[in-house]
Amino acid sequence: MNTAQSRALISRNVLFLFLIVSCFTIVIGCEDPGVIGEGFTDSGTAIKADTFMVDNLESSSYNFYSGNLTHFSIGQFNDPLFGDMHTTGIIRPQLLSNSFTFTDSANMKLRLVFDQIFVYGDSTQPAEYDIVELNQVWRGPAWKLYDEPQLTNSVVGSFTVEQEDSLDINLSENWTQLYRLQVLSENANRDSLYRINFPGLAIVPQNSGKIVPVDAQASKFIIENPEDDTVEVDTRDWAYSLDRSNVSNTPPETIKMHSTFENIISIEDLNLTRENLGSVNLSRVELVLYEDTQRLSNTISQASGSATRARITNARLQLLESDQVPIGLQTGSVLSNGTYNEEDGSYRFDITTFTNSILVDGLPSELNFYLTLETNNGAIRSTLIHNEQGPEAKRPKLIVTYVQNQASSD
Repeated sequence: MNTAQSRALISRNVLFLFLIVSCFTIVIGCEDPGVIGEGFTDSGTAIKADTFMVDNLESSSYNFYSGNLTHFSIGQFNDPLFGDMHTTGIIRPQLLSNSFTFTDSANMKLRLVFDQIFVYGDSTQPAEYDIVELNQVWRGPAWKLYDEPQLTNSVVGSFTVEQEDSLDINLSENWTQLYRLQVLSENANRDSLYRINFPGLAIVPQNSGKIVPVDAQASKFIIENPEDDTVEVDTRDWAYSLDRSNVSNTPPETIKMHSTFENIISIEDLNLTRENLGSVNLSRVELVLYEDTQRLSNTISQASGSATRARITNARLQLLESDQVPIGLQTGSVLSNGTYNEEDGSYRFDITTFTNSILVDGLPSELNFYLTLETNNGAIRSTLIHNEQGPEAKRPKLIVTYVQNQASSD
């Protein structure tokens, strides 16, 4: 049997065991934990817990795709911890059918829908933007975070965002006519020519204060045609670019994490073996990581008294081969979601079912664990996680709860 076949067989065995234990866990999960515990105690067994330190966290960085996500970010904000951020959005409309009645007296607007919940910076401050023509060939799915948009000198609109949910921005007559000519074209290759000859628009921040996520799928181009009804035109491509500068040094007891995959955490091995855990009667295995909440709080207050970082509700734990990263972080299945606990600033990942599934045959050596924030959906979120050099109570750890026979432990 060759290496590829062996690897496939191991992966199938792990998946098979994972599914078996998943079904078993679902069955026992319906029971009252208190009742189960009492039963163990009465029959001469006890539930105990051990804590194991996780000391091999590493920082990994990627320049990942930022186009055609659910959101794109626009704005500027100077974060004392995570750097000065400048984000430019780019967007263009779908090409309408040339049968559409598009008179030369029609007006066009860009309707932007904002996600004010995930504003990064001071949400009370007005953010000013210019809408500028682009001058390059691009595709949303191929655009990466650090790509730099090429701009013309043609400003086709301007607007200010305060705390609105949406805005309709008037676009210049000249740009409207350029789009109209593309729509009315009868060329057999009109779609290809449109992509090449009509780059669309860039949304460029003009002041610093906050970064606002735009709901790309809810945003539209609006055509107001005096000789026909008002028409909403979907966006065809969208993306955003990030320039991050003046980034402070990362404290040695922490690791920075960004939802953009600029920084994530990789763990080569959690030592989930029978020899390390000391038992196969596992009732719960939990990976726990802690934010450096004090440093996060102190640094954001330096920017502005009312500034906040975009809210984070959970982190994701995935198991991937290194050559699957970072694509697998976006498209792969999640091993466990760690919900953020505001009381102690922790992310807790339940990996009980997975651990039980690999105790028999172990974990293939080519697989590593990866931790990311939320989903990479175009809204920028960042945090600071304690590593093994952090305060003792805040170091990464595994909490293993297991069933022990009291008679055999005496």
